[in-house]
Amino acid sequence: MPRADYEGWMASAYDAGRRLGPEAFAAWREAARPYLGPAGEGGAVVDLGAGTGRFSGQLAQWSGALVAAVEPTEAMAARARAKRQPGVRVVRARAESLPLADGSVRAVWLSQVVHHIDD
Repeated sequence: MPRADYEGWMASAYDAGRRLGPEAFAAWREAARPYLGPAGEGGAVVDLGAGTGRFSGQLAQWSGALVAAVEPTEAMAARARAKRQPGVRVVRARAESLPLADGSVRAVWLSQVVHHIDD
């Protein structure tokens, strides 16, 4: 099956097509909170396959931790960077080869990404 073209038109349309309202983010916050650990404790949170950073800023707020928004495509990563979300660092990398030190991460968030990972 061909891969989606996240370097093309999809990067510019992604946020509009995947928009979530405050109620949806509140529900995700409550579901994620037990897995993010206490604010100020532990390592970073990884938003793996972050795309345009739709969840990255929220994860930083919910966890009180630095969020590494890991995205393999330049177009999606550029959109995430342009948001200038506090506590978020956008990193270009693939899930199959993460540039992270052992023990440096407290939680990993994957939203609509597992089917894109090769191994």
